[in-house]
Amino acid sequence: MPSLKPAQHFARPKTGVGGRQQARAYVRVWNTIYTSINNTHNWALAAARYHARARNCIALMFVSVLAYALHIAIQMPNNDAVRAWLWPAAETIGLTIKTVEIQGYRQDSEIALKAAAHVETGMPIFLMDVQSVQARIAALPGVKMASVQTLLPNTVRILVEEREPFAIWQQRGERAVIDEDGEIITRAPDDRYRNLPMVVGQGADKAAIAFFAELDRYPEIRKRAKYAIYVAERRWNLTLSEGVDVKLPATGLREALADLDKIQREYNVADKDITTIDLRFSDRVIVRLSDSAAQHRQEQLKNRFGKKTNGKPA
Repeated sequence: MPSLKPAQHFARPKTGVGGRQQARAYVRVWNTIYTSINNTHNWALAAARYHARARNCIALMFVSVLAYALHIAIQMPNNDAVRAWLWPAAETIGLTIKTVEIQGYRQDSEIALKAAAHVETGMPIFLMDVQSVQARIAALPGVKMASVQTLLPNTVRILVEEREPFAIWQQRGERAVIDEDGEIITRAPDDRYRNLPMVVGQGADKAAIAFFAELDRYPEIRKRAKYAIYVAERRWNLTLSEGVDVKLPATGLREALADLDKIQREYNVADKDITTIDLRFSDRVIVRLSDSAAQHRQEQLKNRFGKKTNGKPA
């Protein structure tokens, strides 16, 4: 619609008092006309927008009701004929899957997820069994939780929460990556998991989270930990990166780790020529030297006391 201007922009009153009064009256009349026309124009635009939205809402409601009715129809027995008719009908009204959105899953795992979902572009969106797709995805080893949504008219959204790798669990010579709950993520660990700690033994998968929660209190020991062995599902042996084996008690684990942290800070025992630190006893710490260190110690004592001592003072 061409824009209109108020009268004061172009009114030229005649000279004299009568002319000014006539001009003011002319301006009032013209401004009234201008305002009415402008308001009518705005109302017309608003009405057009409202009706357009109303038509879109009605169309969406119609499509939603139709899709639900078709979904109910295909759940009925002997629905092969219904499916054969629905496929071209869905293509006609635009209710076929065009986009599959996957959120929360690693890029290198999308192929496995899509294969498990069995969702193909081009199929009618109402023919997809959402619960079955969701169950298949949730059954994948690395998936903790899955949600599948259909967004009419043509989009499927898959939301996934993955299990976070926590440790590598070894049992009977086989290794698997587990999360903090002990659930297996993959039975084929590769270089991506090389920095994860390793736990060994039956029951270690479920007990690891509590053990490492205690170990995390002592960062110096934690960073040296190479792997942990769960012994008889009662206690842990910890192997440090220097090759020192630490035997921990079945009870009093926190106190034993505090003792280990203390002697490491004071004596740097992990870097000494020893093989074993036994902390299973609350009243003493037993340290075993390596064979070469034990022989050297024996020679020192022999030279000191002038006779063979077998590692004991004379």
